[in-house]
Amino acid sequence: MNLAKILLRVRGNRFLHLTPPNFKRQWVLNVPKRKLLSYEIGSWSDWLTAYQIFGMDSYNLDTLGCQGRVEKAYSVMAKSGRPAILDFGGNIGLSSLYFAEEYPEAEVYCVEIDSANIDLAKRNLSSRDSVRVLHAGIASKIGKGFVQDPHLGNDGYRLSANPNGGGEEVDLVEVRTLVDFESRTPILIVKIDIEGSEKELFSENTDWVGYAALIISTPHDWLIPMEANSKNFVSCIGGKDRDFLIKGENIFSMANQVKLPRNKVTNIT
Repeated sequence: MNLAKILLRVRGNRFLHLTPPNFKRQWVLNVPKRKLLSYEIGSWSDWLTAYQIFGMDSYNLDTLGCQGRVEKAYSVMAKSGRPAILDFGGNIGLSSLYFAEEYPEAEVYCVEIDSANIDLAKRNLSSRDSVRVLHAGIASKIGKGFVQDPHLGNDGYRLSANPNGGGEEVDLVEVRTLVDFESRTPILIVKIDIEGSEKELFSENTDWVGYAALIISTPHDWLIPMEANSKNFVSCIGGKDRDFLIKGENIFSMANQVKLPRNKVTNIT
């Protein structure tokens, strides 16, 4: 079926998995570019993550009707500095690989809390000079956190403020730690898949939101019920000039105007 779609050039079928899930070394074909991508996986969970990103093309903006707007923002931002793509919850680096492939002039920050995931992410991204891999957690302010394993697979690790849970200690960084968005570095995309920590992330110090052309957030209210986990995110973006789009498990918050460093504003609609 996939081969037939490729031959017929059906729009939207951009990637084809070439390797069974039981192989550590995986190969994916980028059909439009006629280019092979390679990466390692360490578990069935990793393969499912890869299939979601590449096989299901979860971040394909064509299906949301905003690909042109992101490309325009990318072009505008590149004139004022190297655009940043912030990948929070980078796991084994596959979403960062995807973004680095799609936006080669951007600098990608792959931020992940788990040591084993970080090791694999570094191997998967070792040939990408535009990607920085950081063993840290993202938060509303700098501090320390502790990794919790709820036994949901290596893509389900969470952050906790409790030092008594026995988890690995990890540095917490904020967006301002990574990029100087007010003075120097434009933000093209912020991808957030941090297993419930988005509640804390959007609790304060959210001025970076106004500088992000596209925010992709995975809500986790289903995972952590009765805590209104998405409330801070919705409150933060609700009053801004942004479109609210949904695809699969992700919310896409697309700015109608790009706010560049030094308070320059450009319309991208």
